[in-house]
Amino acid sequence: MDIPLPPLPDWDSGFERREIGSSGLPYFEFTEELELPPSDPRKYRLIRLPNNLTAVCVHDADAKQAAASLSVNIGSLANPPELRGMAHFCEHLLFMGTEKYPKENAYARYLAEHSGYSNAYTNLSNTCYYFDIAADALEGALDRTDRELRAVDAEFKGYLQDDNWRVLQLKKSLSNPKHPYHMFDVGNMSTLKGDAERLGVDLRDELIKFHAKYYSSDIMKLVVVGSDSLDRLTEWTVQMFSPITSKGNTMPVFLGHPLSPSELGTVVRFKTANEYHWVDINFPMPNLHAWYREMPHVHIKSLLKHDGHGSVLAYLKKRGWATYIYAGASSQLRNQPNILSVLVTATDSGMRHYKDIVRVVFAYLQMLRRAGPQEWYHEERRRIRDIQFRFAEKGVGKMLAYDLSLVMHDKYIAPEHIVSNYALLRNYDETLLSRMLGLLNPDNCRILLGCKQFDMEMTEREGIFGVEYRIDPIPEDLARGIRSELFIDELRMPDPNIFIPENLDIKATVQTNALEAEPVLLRRDKNVEVWFKPDNRFFLPRGNISMFIEIPAMLQSPLTSNMADLFVYMLKSTMAHDVYNALLAGMTYRFYSTFDGLIISVTGINDKLHLLLETILRAAKTFTVDPTLFSVYMRQLRQDYKNKRNMDPSEHAVDDIVRLNISPRWHYEVLLRELDRITGERLQMFADTLFDTTRIKMLLTGNFCERDALAAIDSTVEILGTAPLPEYMRVQELVHRFDPGRYLHQFEMPDTSTLNSAVSMQIYAGPVCDQRERSIITLLVHIMREPLFDRLRTKEQLGYSIRGQYTAYLRKGHHGIRFTVRGECNPAYMTLRISEFLRFYRKYLCTMAEETFAGHVSSRIALYKEKLHNLGQEVARYWQHITSEYYEFDRVDNEIREMQRITKDDMVRFWDTYFNQDTAPQFTQITSQVWSARIPRPTRQELETFPSTTISLLGCLYREGVTRLSLGNVQEFVELQASADPNIAAVLQQLQALFLKTVADDDSAMHGDDIAAVSRKLTAQNLYVGTALRMAIDECVQRSEERLSNGVPISGPGDGDGCETSLQNIGMFKTADRVWVIVDPLAFKSTQRLCGAPIPTRKLVPKYA
Repeated sequence: MDIPLPPLPDWDSGFERREIGSSGLPYFEFTEELELPPSDPRKYRLIRLPNNLTAVCVHDADAKQAAASLSVNIGSLANPPELRGMAHFCEHLLFMGTEKYPKENAYARYLAEHSGYSNAYTNLSNTCYYFDIAADALEGALDRTDRELRAVDAEFKGYLQDDNWRVLQLKKSLSNPKHPYHMFDVGNMSTLKGDAERLGVDLRDELIKFHAKYYSSDIMKLVVVGSDSLDRLTEWTVQMFSPITSKGNTMPVFLGHPLSPSELGTVVRFKTANEYHWVDINFPMPNLHAWYREMPHVHIKSLLKHDGHGSVLAYLKKRGWATYIYAGASSQLRNQPNILSVLVTATDSGMRHYKDIVRVVFAYLQMLRRAGPQEWYHEERRRIRDIQFRFAEKGVGKMLAYDLSLVMHDKYIAPEHIVSNYALLRNYDETLLSRMLGLLNPDNCRILLGCKQFDMEMTEREGIFGVEYRIDPIPEDLARGIRSELFIDELRMPDPNIFIPENLDIKATVQTNALEAEPVLLRRDKNVEVWFKPDNRFFLPRGNISMFIEIPAMLQSPLTSNMADLFVYMLKSTMAHDVYNALLAGMTYRFYSTFDGLIISVTGINDKLHLLLETILRAAKTFTVDPTLFSVYMRQLRQDYKNKRNMDPSEHAVDDIVRLNISPRWHYEVLLRELDRITGERLQMFADTLFDTTRIKMLLTGNFCERDALAAIDSTVEILGTAPLPEYMRVQELVHRFDPGRYLHQFEMPDTSTLNSAVSMQIYAGPVCDQRERSIITLLVHIMREPLFDRLRTKEQLGYSIRGQYTAYLRKGHHGIRFTVRGECNPAYMTLRISEFLRFYRKYLCTMAEETFAGHVSSRIALYKEKLHNLGQEVARYWQHITSEYYEFDRVDNEIREMQRITKDDMVRFWDTYFNQDTAPQFTQITSQVWSARIPRPTRQELETFPSTTISLLGCLYREGVTRLSLGNVQEFVELQASADPNIAAVLQQLQALFLKTVADDDSAMHGDDIAAVSRKLTAQNLYVGTALRMAIDECVQRSEERLSNGVPISGPGDGDGCETSLQNIGMFKTADRVWVIVDPLAFKSTQRLCGAPIPTRKLVPKYA
């Protein structure tokens, strides 16, 4: 660690004093030339305010969306040791209103009304606040506790089963105890509210002290991107941010290294939550961001994680010991010592041979030291970075602002390099490279081994995530072996990179309007469909070739679906040594299976894209099953399916909804059971016949000509040797159209340790091809975003993750809106609160001012008119229209035209037609409830007997510790209270009395302190219990009134529609709320209609027959 750091750059010279003309406010502008990509049309200005806040203003003439990001050089490393998570908590509270704008959702509402979005992020070193918004609303956006404590706690609980977070916290807890890296950083209810109570301090006061101590203009960096002139952006920046108080450099100084000598020389074994096998070698390093001109660690890591011939990974894969390798330093440890990690994703066999894996890594490092730094390799990487920088694509303004505001804190970056920062390799320093390599030695490392099960006892448990682990010295034989001279003939430097582009000429010369251009159909027959779109927007030597190979064999059964996934896994592994250099050269590729075929896409500088595509196609056509890899990836696929059990509850819920809507679509447990039927011989036969008959769709976009497109499809057909797929053999996924009614599917989280539950509710409208309906739903969701978040997330604290989104499965069938919530509330309560929001939202629409509604429409249209930023966006837009087979390339124009015609009354009528349960004639809703195993899920008898409000109330009581009441007790209590004039405060006292009586009657009584704690919760106007109680009483009163007036039970949508008997015949039943419960999803789907294939919106006439 004795490598001297480079000198700090000069940030005093080069700035000249300026004044804002209208106000005379001073600022300082950097007058020297900024290093910018020649392809970037935007204009940049670097300024410093009198309070030492540094800002970059970016003028983007084409921007319809403006953006800003303010980054503060204070992160979780500055947490008070006694209140861990304070920096993260502070980030949450800063969105809750200010003295000037006291309404807690004023900021979010302003953004929502102008097509905006905001977020914030706290890492170890920084806290970043960023947003984007309609360009004409930028000025207003720049000028603008306890519940958020629950949000922080909910965020933490969402990470509990995430192995990345678990391992990170374990590493931190086992780091240098004298360094703040050692502390827990996210925060939760215990480390914030609990520790504050134990210390006898007021958490809000401590939060204010933290903000007052650290939030200083001197450590803030701001980036503003907009279509206004640089002078106007500068004026706003100076006027609005100069008042921020300067307190000097408040960033604390952290002494020592996160990994001290005391932590080195050990092997840490830890249990993972999922089926993973990790061998992770950590090396303490100096401040790696200081050498941004040379980037020696990037040179070293690019070699360590190489996947070509002679690499560590090639050696390990050949022996079936590993599937992946990562090498890199922490991006969060900036301006301070760092840690370089060499992480190997091992196989079962690899874990047994972990010592061999470690030896191979150190053998490779020894080989590099013996050979010495290779300037030719540095020169290859420099050329690649120069090309990528010279022809850099324009990014989205929001991401530019976010990334740049973080990089500006790196104190070793010179002001003229603030935009280009790490994009270029500027210097070659052989001595520095050698010294960095010297730090990667056996006496300067720690080894971590992660696995779900070990054959030895874990002796320790980490205190926050509960990770079981043990620490031992590095075994003597391993330590002795990696300190000795190691020679492995197979390990060597990479081959010269044949994929580095040479021809960088631009073919297009005439620019077209972004909203008018569309692909041209060159060929269409029984075998191929070729679309071509030349680059007449960006004028860069870049391209994309996207291809869908329709293969009916993949849809035949879960077995063939498994074989397709296994084929892709193994093929990507076997061809890695041939295509990895293409990735280093700046190209990217995608190769994956869908339910009815394969997707191949290659992107990058276009000169040698065809070479990458042909390499992939030849590897696919000549695929041979390697017994070692077959064994490795069979285990990998099995692990993947098992890990799906530990998915986030909201992922389970959405996955369930998607499976209900699409056929065929198989559950991961079904796929897991089918794996044992696959043999190497069976897979080889599958691969050998895979391309016999296919139908190929291809889109070429970018710096190509028609001749390139036709040559690409001819080459593809020739390499694959494929014959046309007859129409009668085509098998496609289809989307179900459900009979009107309300349907419920519920199941328990497979991971029994998960605290969270989730709900995903889908409500359907008309056919997806109806352009007007699509525009109305899109606008409904656009307007809904802010009130949905404000009501359910901020005010009701229903869950940490809350979403409402437009859905059109496979872009076929019927579209609609899907609501998804994840949190600790019981799913019955979540479902009721979503339904209540639907009623609230109708009122919200009806009372919305016409001016506000017009603003939403205008901001949405502005989003449609936003010019495409790069080739990737263009490809995504056209490719979705081709694969959907609607070919609606003029969709943006259609959306704008329809959006301009929509009135607020149209929105309300549409809502009443489809989404208002009380008025919609064909109301159709499917809800998936995923119940945490820690919450009692109602039985069939209970669902048929008790209304969901009673089930919801019991679940809320259970959450607060009232676990001895039955649904019968709760229903009887509700009915008793409903017969009187209910006052919730008084009813809560009655509920407390019922709880105390139940405890007193129970032989296995609770501890006195626990009884008192639960009693306090029940009488403290508990948000969840109070709301659930109110819903239960209201529902009970309503039922009584309807029985008296009608003499019949409440009916629901779909009742009496003639399908009741058939649904009962497949085991379905109705709840007390008249909702159909799906018992067997496959049987239910078999009773529902299927939507037909898409009808193109245009006649398809190829240019060449």
